[in-house]
Amino acid sequence: MSKTALYSRVSTLEQAREGYSIGAQKARLEAYAVAKGLDNPEHYSDPGVSGSTTNRPELQRMINDIKDKKVSHVIVYKLDRLSRSQRDTLSLVQDLFNLYDVKFISLEESIDTGTPMGIAMIGVLSAFAELERSTFKVRSLMGREERAKKGLYHGGGNYDPLGYTYEDGKLIIDPYEAEIVKEMYDLYVSGNSMNTVSEMMKAKYPDRVKSFTLVKGVLSHILYVGKVTFNGNTYDGVHEAIIDENTWRKAQQIRKSRSVGATKTNKRKGLLLGKVYCARCGARLQRVVSGSRKYRYVYYKCYSQNRSRSTANMIKDRNCKLPAQQAEKLEELVLNHLKGLEFENFETKEKDENAQISNRENQIKKLQAQSERIMDLYTLGMIDVEVVKDKNAPILKRIEVLQDEIEELYVTHDVDEAQDTLANFDWENASKEEQILLVDTLVDRIEVDSDDVRIYLSF
Repeated sequence: MSKTALYSRVSTLEQAREGYSIGAQKARLEAYAVAKGLDNPEHYSDPGVSGSTTNRPELQRMINDIKDKKVSHVIVYKLDRLSRSQRDTLSLVQDLFNLYDVKFISLEESIDTGTPMGIAMIGVLSAFAELERSTFKVRSLMGREERAKKGLYHGGGNYDPLGYTYEDGKLIIDPYEAEIVKEMYDLYVSGNSMNTVSEMMKAKYPDRVKSFTLVKGVLSHILYVGKVTFNGNTYDGVHEAIIDENTWRKAQQIRKSRSVGATKTNKRKGLLLGKVYCARCGARLQRVVSGSRKYRYVYYKCYSQNRSRSTANMIKDRNCKLPAQQAEKLEELVLNHLKGLEFENFETKEKDENAQISNRENQIKKLQAQSERIMDLYTLGMIDVEVVKDKNAPILKRIEVLQDEIEELYVTHDVDEAQDTLANFDWENASKEEQILLVDTLVDRIEVDSDDVRIYLSF
C-alpha cells in the first residue's frame, strides 16, 4: 500500500532561532494529511541539516521509497524545506515526482500538483529556474574578477599551477614543486634556451613536467612573484611568491631579447627536430640524410620505421606507413605559416573584445530587468503564466546566447612574445640557428599525415 511522505527539515541556525521547528512542521503536515484523507502518512525528517544540498539522509530515504513506488504523495510545509535551491526543487518535482506519478503539495505556497493551478505554479518555478541558469555564468565571471581584486587565484583541482596546491580557496606553496620552479628560472637566466630547460626538466621530473608549454608558462607567468591576473589586469596576490621580482624581470628580458637573436649553443641542423610527430602512430619524426655530397637528400621520417636497437624506445607502431617527408618542403611550410600569422591588430582586437564583453554584459542586465518586470506583472495578477512563458522564453534564450558569446571572448591570448618575435624577425637574412629558435619559441607541436600538416602554436 502506498504512503504519504511528510517531509520536514530545519537547519542548525533555524533551530537556534526556532523559526521552523521540526515539531511544528510535523504537526501541520500530519493535520493536513488527516484532513485530506491521505493514506498512511509517514514522517521523513532531517533536523539540523542545511537545505543547500540534496544529500540528506531522510530525503534520500524518501527518494528511494519513491523509486520503489511506495509513495503516492509528498507534502512539505514550505518549498524551501524540500530544498533551498530552486533548481533542485524543480528537478525533484519534474524529474522524480512526476516520473513516478507522485503528487507534490507545499502548504505555504498552496502548491498541489494534483490541480491545474499547482501545475501552473511549477511552470512559474521553471521560468525562474531558467533565469537562474542563464545568469549563473555571469555571476561566475563577476565572482572570478572579485576574487582577483582580492588577490585570490581562481583555479584548483587539475589546474593547480606548478609550485602550488589549491587549498581552501588559496594557493599554498608545494615545497617540492617550488624547487622545480626555482630550478627552471636558474637554468633559464643562466643562459639555457627555453627548449633546453624544457628537455632537462622533462627528463629530470617526468612526473611533474610533461611539456614545453608548461615550462614556457612557468617562465612567463607573473603568478610566481605573488601576483594574480584576470581579464588583462594584474593584482597583488595573497599567496607567497616563489621567484623574486628581479629574477622574474630578468627572465622576461631574456625572452624578449632571444626573440630577435639566436643562441650560439644551438647546434642542431634539423629545424623541426623535437617538434614534429607522426599523426598516424604518435612517434616523433627523425631527420634522415641520404645520397652523395653532390646529390644530398634530407627527409623527416617516422621513428617507428627505424629498426635500430638504440631507438627502440621511440617506436610506437612498427607497422606505421607514414611516407617520408621532404625536409626542405616541410620546413618551408612551417616557416611560411609563422610568417603569415597576422598580429598587427591584436592589441586593437583585445580592446575590441573587452568592449564587446562589456556591451554584452550590459545587454544581459537589461534583459534580466525585463524578465523581472514580467514576473512582477504575474505576481500582481496582471498576466497569466502562459504569457510569462511566451514573453520570458525569447529573453532567456537571448541571455544564454550572449553569455556563450562572452565565454568565447574571454579566451586569453598569450601573444605578446609571439608578436614581438615576428615583428622583429629578419626573414630574409635569418640564419639556420635563428630559424630554429623561432620555431622553438612559437611552435609547440607539428603533426604530419602524408600531405596533411597540423601546426600547434605554443601561445
